[in-house]
Amino acid sequence: MAQVATAAPDRAVESKPGRGPIDWWGGHRLTFIGPLVFIVIAAAIRIWQQGNAWTIGIDASSPGFTRTYRVLFYSEVLSSGIIGFWWWTYLIKKGRKIVDVAVPHEVEVRRIANFWGLISTISVELTIMASFWPNEDGSWHQTAVRDTALTPAHIPMFFLFFPFGIILTVGTYLYGRYWLPKVYGAAMGFPWSFFLLISASVTEMMQVAMNEWVTASGSRRRSSPSRSTGRSCSTDGWPRASSPCGRRRSSDCWALRPRSRRRRQQEGGRRPSSPSTSRSLR
Repeated sequence: MAQVATAAPDRAVESKPGRGPIDWWGGHRLTFIGPLVFIVIAAAIRIWQQGNAWTIGIDASSPGFTRTYRVLFYSEVLSSGIIGFWWWTYLIKKGRKIVDVAVPHEVEVRRIANFWGLISTISVELTIMASFWPNEDGSWHQTAVRDTALTPAHIPMFFLFFPFGIILTVGTYLYGRYWLPKVYGAAMGFPWSFFLLISASVTEMMQVAMNEWVTASGSRRRSSPSRSTGRSCSTDGWPRASSPCGRRRSSDCWALRPRSRRRRQQEGGRRPSSPSTSRSLR
């Protein structure tokens, strides 16, 4: 188990003017650069969507979608996987080497500033992840209603910003564990703050993904072909005009409706018989 670093010998650490550990463009530089990166990425994707979401973005099987949104999808999956794996591996390997090395006060203050820069980046990224893109996806559902996993709204939300939310929260904890051992070191235990932060990122992604899966699977079941004959029926039980059922209702198409027999009798002009009526007729 890693030990808390002991006090470092008093040695001066020179910094460039304006680049000190507590200067805005020094130790706090990440506080501005980190959030700005994700704001620019989100704004660029949203502006790009404005001109093509309802043209090439509406059909995932079209060649135009493959050349644009599917390429974006593959790029997001690869970039988030590679960056996340590289950053976590670097933090663990580098951190194990420096966790027990004593550092001067100025270096430790700079590390604290970098840590809060990561926290500010997480705050902005999670806001975009859990507010901006879900609201865009909600407006997409209000218009398109049904959709699939690969839509202009889902691709940046599920495959870029959700993964990076998890990458940032876990990476920030690793940074605090090894670069700030006096506060977040192994000897201090696992902090509740990071437990809640990491859990929020993971469960948010799982909750939204489960919601999309349930919605999509329910829509497919309500409009799926009949299991017995494969005939295509609409959600209200009527056969589609292009289906082999024709214009009249087929008993096969009524397989999706539990009260189909009763309704057919009503529409045929015959009231459904009840047990008391059948006994009186006898």
